[in-house]
Amino acid sequence: MKILAKCSLIILLICLFNTAEAQIGTGKWTRKADFSGQPRYNAVSFSINGKAYVGLGSSTTEGTQPYMDFREYNPATNTWTKKADCACGSLTGATAFSVGGKGYLAGGNSHRKLFEYNPATNTWAEKALMPNVPQGGRLSVGFAINGKGYVVETALTKQVFEYNPATNTWVVKPNQFPGTGRHSATGMAIGNKGYLGTGVEDDFNPDPLNDWWEYNPATDTWTQKADYGGGKIGGAMSFSVNGKGYVVMGKSKEQNNSDGHKNETWEYNPATNMWIKKATAPGDYRKNGIGLSIGTKGYIGLGEYNYEQAHKDFYEFDPAVLPLKTN
Repeated sequence: MKILAKCSLIILLICLFNTAEAQIGTGKWTRKADFSGQPRYNAVSFSINGKAYVGLGSSTTEGTQPYMDFREYNPATNTWTKKADCACGSLTGATAFSVGGKGYLAGGNSHRKLFEYNPATNTWAEKALMPNVPQGGRLSVGFAINGKGYVVETALTKQVFEYNPATNTWVVKPNQFPGTGRHSATGMAIGNKGYLGTGVEDDFNPDPLNDWWEYNPATDTWTQKADYGGGKIGGAMSFSVNGKGYVVMGKSKEQNNSDGHKNETWEYNPATNMWIKKATAPGDYRKNGIGLSIGTKGYIGLGEYNYEQAHKDFYEFDPAVLPLKTN
């Protein structure tokens, strides 16, 4: 009996090991409550104290109507709550980041203006003007690192702007983004560094890109990393969880997956500089949606399909969940 018990235990451990090995890192997508506002694309989003904040953007189904509303998502209750409209008015194409328990919207069609949202008081305030910012918010990527916000203008000047909320001041960093100029890029912060890439060169040369770059604010240096694993895309959504970055969906120039749209999820590990394909992203194909993280989970939603259909669905990604083994 003892020998049989030991054998059974060994067999069980072998099965568990093989199952875990086959399932590592796949992740799981779950549909959550739809965004409670109108469907839209080019919205902005950030997370503060365990909640998501989403708003602004434009509708592709109502004559590109711009919006100024803002809403809070609580993952604990899976509910949306309308908050104060942005003091920026119908701002489109803005870049967003959160620092010190407050959210910030920069650029877009407001050009140099910066707006701060305080969830504790549900109020907006206009802050220091950005220096020398060209028009075109969709040309920028934003992230926050060590108590400061960063806006990278990726197309015209390719400048890096650093915002310090403690002093309400901007600094233009000496080193510009060294990659090809582009719009519809995506990016995020992972640890003490920022990452951005993919996107489209310009409207007259709409070839997507797949390069990936790391920014170190401590040394103000850029380093090119391994190309994005999903090929050349623009308008992808992204977030970071547990020291890894995730890039989701977007559109390629290839005429497949419903006119070039992709539904892939790719994980970037900065420790190994490698990309790994994860669970297929849910919902309709889309680009120019929102991506953010809350705790150990990531979220995507909204966006558009070929300037014809705007979305309002919202999804949660848990990279730690392993699927059932099928063989």
